[in-house]
Amino acid sequence: MRKLAHILVILELTLIASATTPVTVEQLNLIVASIDGKQDAEAARQLSDLSLTEQLSSKKLLYLKDKLPGEKAKQALVALADASVFLHPPLADVLTLAPPTQNEQGKMVSLIYEYLEKTNPKLPNFFASRLTVRYKEIVGQLDFGEQATAGAADVHRMKVVGTNRTTITYRNGHESEDSAATGKDQNAEENGLVTKGTFGPILNAVYFDAMNANSSLTWVRWEQGTAGLLATFQYRVPEDASHYDIGWCCTPNGNQSSLFRKRTAYHGELAIDPANGAIQRLTLEADLDPTLPVARSDIMVEYGAVELGGRAYVCPIKSVSISRGRSIQTFNNQNPATSFKTLGPYVTLLNDVAFDQYHLFRSDVRILTGTDPTP
Repeated sequence: MRKLAHILVILELTLIASATTPVTVEQLNLIVASIDGKQDAEAARQLSDLSLTEQLSSKKLLYLKDKLPGEKAKQALVALADASVFLHPPLADVLTLAPPTQNEQGKMVSLIYEYLEKTNPKLPNFFASRLTVRYKEIVGQLDFGEQATAGAADVHRMKVVGTNRTTITYRNGHESEDSAATGKDQNAEENGLVTKGTFGPILNAVYFDAMNANSSLTWVRWEQGTAGLLATFQYRVPEDASHYDIGWCCTPNGNQSSLFRKRTAYHGELAIDPANGAIQRLTLEADLDPTLPVARSDIMVEYGAVELGGRAYVCPIKSVSISRGRSIQTFNNQNPATSFKTLGPYVTLLNDVAFDQYHLFRSDVRILTGTDPTP
């Protein structure tokens, strides 16, 4: 019996508040166009004051990034786009084609199961590079490198707090990572949002969970993907069939704190190539009770064609993880002996992850039949 993968999310806490201006994708296009000629820090500050009401596709994100003046503005745009990946796409991206018949939908669902059961497990052993950019929402004056305006109000916006690059190995259907990460954020596991399983196991976990729950995929829409037409279905997995584990560090326990862990129900969408059932985008959104210290724990993985050993395979190219939960505050009344911890304001964390530099595991062997005598 195939072992089911567990997806573990561990979260760091940071105080947050949110008060942004909602905009559509079209309005964002106009705002980016108006940024032309502005300084990088000024552009970053303007973009950080926005929130999208529609999903910004990866293709449009790349297009808009090229129009921005510098790295700070581009990071602010990425945070804005990543926060939108669980929203519906704009109407302009939803194709007005007639929905497939029930029979056609059934054939596409069969192709999805065939892809997950037969095609995906046959991926070769390979390794890739994973670049993670961590964002957290900053309380106070958000500094983009310019002198703050005197008397400016405090802001609460997403800002890059760390990056790291590590090697991810996919061998016999299992994911592992190199412990020797490089970059500015080598201690992310101790102080940040960590998502495990997005590189490979997440597909198998969702597939087996949906099968065990007898969860039927239901039609949502046609949409235009980066490489062509996509058919989008939605699914739902109850807690008793789930293998999605979340962890939150931490919850108050007297004058100590402890890790909160829970297996949770979840739902999401699968955007597929209707010709072969290959999954191009997967979303997973946790269904959490409002009484829990965790209010949100969501993952998106985007897939694309990658060449390995002269053949094209569908592999992860991008993922986004967003989590939100309660922080901890300590009250000591100037007396450590009577101090205690309690729940504080909510926290939002975001990881933007890119996979690249794919390489196939293989070796070259040469058999020597003899050696020339030494002169």
